[in-house]
Amino acid sequence: MWYPQNPKILVVDDQHKDVKLLLESFTSKGIPHIYFEAKRNSELEPPVYSFPEKPLLGVRFVVLDIELEGVTDIGGGDKNVALALINHLRKLMNLKESSYAVLFWTKRKDLIELVLDYLKKANEEPIASFNMEKPAASDLNLEYINQKFFSSFHNDAFEFLLTWEDAIYKNAANFVNTISNIVKQESNAQKTEWSDTMKVVLSKLASSYLGTKKIATSKINDAVKYATEVFNKSFLEELKIDDSQQIELPQSAFLSLNTIAKLNEFLFVENVKDNIISNGKVFFLESERLHNILKRSIVRNSELDKWETKLIAAILTPNCDLAHNKFLKEENGIEHHRTLLGLKIIVQDSDSFGACFEHNAKRSTRKKDINTIIEIDLSLSKALADCISSGKFNVDAEKEFKAIDQKIRKATQLKTKIMERFPENRPEYLYVTQPFMDENNKIAIFAFHFGAVMTIPIDLSRINFNYLMKNDLISDLQTKLANHVNRLGHSMLEF
Repeated sequence: MWYPQNPKILVVDDQHKDVKLLLESFTSKGIPHIYFEAKRNSELEPPVYSFPEKPLLGVRFVVLDIELEGVTDIGGGDKNVALALINHLRKLMNLKESSYAVLFWTKRKDLIELVLDYLKKANEEPIASFNMEKPAASDLNLEYINQKFFSSFHNDAFEFLLTWEDAIYKNAANFVNTISNIVKQESNAQKTEWSDTMKVVLSKLASSYLGTKKIATSKINDAVKYATEVFNKSFLEELKIDDSQQIELPQSAFLSLNTIAKLNEFLFVENVKDNIISNGKVFFLESERLHNILKRSIVRNSELDKWETKLIAAILTPNCDLAHNKFLKEENGIEHHRTLLGLKIIVQDSDSFGACFEHNAKRSTRKKDINTIIEIDLSLSKALADCISSGKFNVDAEKEFKAIDQKIRKATQLKTKIMERFPENRPEYLYVTQPFMDENNKIAIFAFHFGAVMTIPIDLSRINFNYLMKNDLISDLQTKLANHVNRLGHSMLEF
């Protein structure tokens, strides 16, 4: 059985009476929270703590009594106390996967610093932490905690993420309520069970997605998936996010190439290992001849020609066509799908491209690599040369930083490095993605050639897909491809 799991606030204390008023305040405001009670067999014995079967994921705020009876009174010095508390927290929540803020209450600032230090070394540290002495139980309510803790995140990036996350929950609740109430009225009118009527609705949604009156036998196993597609699209149309937040954002923002690649991978390109065909799936092709043809067309520089490249093909058959079986299929099960060919290119020595622009950069000894791959103007060349020769970037030179910041960001993006190898009129037949994090922590890009659209036979028993380009990326690629393929010309004589 599935149960809802969305607590946002975790209260950790060994005395329920000390936090009783706070918990009641949360309840009265309808604020999701969780408290694991410390059970006592007698006042003479230490409390026994209850834990979830699996650590919680999604906790955003932790209100923590740092000195817990039976946990941090084990002796052996502050180190043992800090580690015991961290192990206790690990049983309650997934520290490594969670973005959370923590409110400590204790007079022991040195103990808090030790706990935070251990958490940081384990990559489990909170995004923010606050310290205050524990108030009297009669004063510990929501208003007091808000004054000391929650209000600190007003107009903060963390508040933005929480507001966005809450909007998802609220809109999803309204979406479910609306669908459910419509179905409830139908089930009452037809004198049927609500669940049976809801299944009919899901069947109708799946049929509408397939464009048929009923679901074919061959599609029954995928019917719920098709109904889900309709749900997802409709929900996104209804999703309303509070855009009234005012957060001062930097006008000239810098991120390292590694961070950009990780974000692009998370948002736009997923590493997969399966043989399930869907729109945007990418797989490797074994054809040395095609590989060499594409390398000559895409990589036009002797230095770039030495880079690690692989021939790839992206599935261009839309999911709705897959649902409708609008593709050729042989008797032996081999399917024919529209694909777009290109190259996956691994960024060589990512440090030489991005690291010298980071504040804590290491010295780069690959000046030749940068100069042979990036075509830049003289002012930026000088700035890069100074950066490399000195081994660090002078972050105090704010005016100089702002003047070349945008150019540096472009220079650190592999897309620019590839495209700037061409003449001033860049070819419209290339689609080059931004860098993303490939497996084994390598940075890569896709470079597709619009002249390489073809239908190829795919034997699912012998092929594995390696990537999935997510909706925004594949939609952008298909739009640009359609514009390129459908471009009209004329034959008027020039004067």
